[in-house]
Amino acid sequence: MKRKSLLVAIMGVLMIFSGSVMSFVTSFAKDVSDTKSGIEEIEVNYKKFKELMESFNGERELIYNDVINDLYIENVAGKYGFWKDVHKYNEFLELYNKSVDVSQQVQLFDLKNYDYLDFNDDGKYMGK
Repeated sequence: MKRKSLLVAIMGVLMIFSGSVMSFVTSFAKDVSDTKSGIEEIEVNYKKFKELMESFNGERELIYNDVINDLYIENVAGKYGFWKDVHKYNEFLELYNKSVDVSQQVQLFDLKNYDYLDFNDDGKYMGK
């Protein structure tokens, strides 16, 4: 009887051990599969993200070169006439709008009661 009990106990321990090993192996295989699919998804999304970032960087450089760089104090003196030509541009548009139909009229550039161009609508002069 003692021998049967010992055999049953050993079989029970072996079953518990094999179940634990099987659970670990199954869990590990699922983890590897999830990691692989996650990496594939990251690769696909990274390509899209990289394209969007390159596009954004190009736009950012255009804005920096065409707008913000022109507003630095070193450059304002040379371009003051241009910034003040915005008023002249609006005067020209007013004359143009008087001579055409309503459907062909062009909207004036709105300075929003500032003496400068407010590109980011924060009410502050953007410069160095």
